[in-house]
Amino acid sequence: GEIGELAVSGWHVMKGYWNNPEETSKQIIDGWLYMGDLVSREEGNYFKIYGRTKDLINRGGFKIYPHELESLLVEHPKIQEVCVVATPNPVLGESICACIIPRSGQSVSLGEIRSFLEGKLAAHKLPDELCVMKEFPRLSGGVKLNKFGKGGLAELAQNDESRERYRK
Repeated sequence: GEIGELAVSGWHVMKGYWNNPEETSKQIIDGWLYMGDLVSREEGNYFKIYGRTKDLINRGGFKIYPHELESLLVEHPKIQEVCVVATPNPVLGESICACIIPRSGQSVSLGEIRSFLEGKLAAHKLPDELCVMKEFPRLSGGVKLNKFGKGGLAELAQNDESRERYRK
């Protein structure tokens, strides 16, 4: 089915954020709570989750779902861990940056990654940049990735002068 943001309503849905009417008005519209999850309704009324609205990359008007790339790249034999984020692009608005942690003793290039993905994704969804890291920034507890904000993965990738960029 078509991809859109999941919205729910009913007696079981929260009425709003405590003492935060501004955030409430952004998330609850006409009694519907917009969850921030991008989904499609599939056969049998199952939902397929594509990611979060805040993770969506807008590359030259094309909407890119990082999870789609991540689920393919994690299958690459040289990649231990992957996270796809947006980096600023003066022409396209945002570029697709694949941040990876290679498997022990392995190295991987942007060309290898693009070749691995060709035929599995449309050309406009292929990563523009590769950022190789030793570890990803984590939130307290060490499990969940810190993608955004100060010290987050997107900021680290943007400031990494050694990241590899695709040139046609």
